[in-house]
Amino acid sequence: MQGTLQAVSNNPDAIVLALPKGLTVPLLQAAEEQGLNLTKPFLSAASAYDLSVPEAIGPGWDGRFYANMEFNDAQSTAEDNQNWLAVLDAFGNDSDPRDTFSQGGYLAARIVTQALLSLPADGITREAVTKALGEIRDFKSDIFCTPWYYDATSEHHNPNAATRMAIVKDGKWDVISDCVESDDPELADIREFESVRAHVAWQMLEWDFPLLAAIVAAVTVSTGISFVYGRFLAPLLSHRDTVVRAVGTLGLALVLIATMGVIWGETPRRLQFPTDQLFITLFEVRLTFTRLIALGLAVLMVGLITLLLNTTRLGLDMRALANDRDLSALLGVRITHTETAAWVITGIFAGLAGLLLADFVRLQGTYLTFLVIPAIAAAILGQLRSLWFTAVAGLGIGIAEAMLTPIAWASPYRAATPFLIALIAVLILGSTAQAALKDR
Repeated sequence: MQGTLQAVSNNPDAIVLALPKGLTVPLLQAAEEQGLNLTKPFLSAASAYDLSVPEAIGPGWDGRFYANMEFNDAQSTAEDNQNWLAVLDAFGNDSDPRDTFSQGGYLAARIVTQALLSLPADGITREAVTKALGEIRDFKSDIFCTPWYYDATSEHHNPNAATRMAIVKDGKWDVISDCVESDDPELADIREFESVRAHVAWQMLEWDFPLLAAIVAAVTVSTGISFVYGRFLAPLLSHRDTVVRAVGTLGLALVLIATMGVIWGETPRRLQFPTDQLFITLFEVRLTFTRLIALGLAVLMVGLITLLLNTTRLGLDMRALANDRDLSALLGVRITHTETAAWVITGIFAGLAGLLLADFVRLQGTYLTFLVIPAIAAAILGQLRSLWFTAVAGLGIGIAEAMLTPIAWASPYRAATPFLIALIAVLILGSTAQAALKDR
């Protein structure tokens, strides 16, 4: 994102990206947060041409994001293109990308097959196959713009001398230029040889459920998983040491990651809310209503938990349990009941936070799961005692990390900001504690 901000500051005609799809999608989402989609057209190499990308980046990029295609429209009804899709449907997975590179793999398999079929069964050797591939001429496919060839005698190999472009429109790719020939002078000999011719909430929304129903479903699933673990699994580890209990929750996370991978794969997606399109400008920074809701929700959560812990019997039981489990049991605290309540509350909050993070970052299980690691830094700054200090620390870490984005030499290291701040805090707090002990 830092490079994009620098590029925009130079007032270019357009922003050209050459990134993998998994990086392009979050970059465009971050750019949209700052309103950059309204200022300059964004273009990408063929790496961004995937049927899942228009929906992942959302309607804010309609008519504003272009991608090179290289091959035919992935939604084309042409014979070879339909055969490629049929092969993926029959022998691949739903998570397998339907993109330019997949089309290229299909074409490569067809070309190699043609070379192998030109040889006798007993004459297939490395040398023979290499020679047969070098002799392929005029291989035609409706996925290509022009016939494919391999000229072993040429100084260079340019199998694809024409290309197509597409633009995001109404959640899909719309082809805007078909088979544009390249003007590269290096292709002059080729023109003489051959005439160039012309990847829960998201899923429910996919099923056309209302947004509110999808949100309720997501929070319900999160709360249900947390309840099952807290009620049935966590008590089995309650008398083990801290490391074992921590590994237990880590095991749950790994199981959930694997499950999400099997069901939805690692295709980057984006969960969008109507409030993404509403914003205010503060200190020349665009803040969407979704981010303001997230900030308000975080403050509300801290306030409600503080109120629960300080004014209710359940909160008193939770604090006692956290201080000394065995003594709490002797005093009549209902251990299982209290722990289960804590896990249920955690599940509700986790569900809401997950929904918002899927909008702010990207809807990808592995990435969202490990966002908990920087959050540990905020907890350390709060000394694992004060919810309010932890909340303020989290906001401070986020602001510090964001402010490093425009600084060229510091931007590559901004992800280390939470850990650096936590390390400094540990050193300062440790020194303060030692000094206090000496004073006693």
